[in-house]
Amino acid sequence: SVGSYRLGEMLGKGYYGSVRIGSHRKNQQKYAIKLLNKSNIKRFKDLQQIAVEVHVLKMYRHPNIVHLEEVVHAEENIYVVTELCYMDLHRYHNETGLTLDSAREVIRGILRPLHHLHSHGICHLDLKPENILLTRSLDSHNARCEHVRLCDFGLVNMARKPDKSKDIIRTDYACGTPGFYCPEMVIHDRFEGRSADMWSLGCIILEITLG
Repeated sequence: SVGSYRLGEMLGKGYYGSVRIGSHRKNQQKYAIKLLNKSNIKRFKDLQQIAVEVHVLKMYRHPNIVHLEEVVHAEENIYVVTELCYMDLHRYHNETGLTLDSAREVIRGILRPLHHLHSHGICHLDLKPENILLTRSLDSHNARCEHVRLCDFGLVNMARKPDKSKDIIRTDYACGTPGFYCPEMVIHDRFEGRSADMWSLGCIILEITLG
């Protein structure tokens, strides 16, 4: 257990730690709890990634951005508590598939938080189906953009802006995920962050409608 939560089933595991279901002791509400092992966070860049993601979730809340409940600091781990979602888009698309109506609502559910972030000068830079969460199953009768959540903001600050007036970004490496990042990232050329996000969204649209 940690803080006010009882830890349950493991949802996934990564380099920094794992994600588990947690139940609040008072109301039994279930959450997703990311356990970040401090011993695995050895580089300043890694710590910075975590700090930026938490900052974005705290400061730029939106109905289509996964809700941050709290962050708990313990001796060995950092626990990031967020709302528990049903499934990520990649898995849902592979297992269930999407009707065109459902796909349209998913796209709306991505565009809304993306516009919100871009209006504050924030670019996601790692849009992909695995970083799109659904709060429930989507079918032709209950598909709503309100059921979509954008998550994973670890790459938000992994690019630097030499000219803020033009919002132009240059990286020394291709941040993001192959198959979803823009061509400029591949050759480490300058790119506009918002345009890079829109390229990634286009790749997602192709996958969920034609893939």
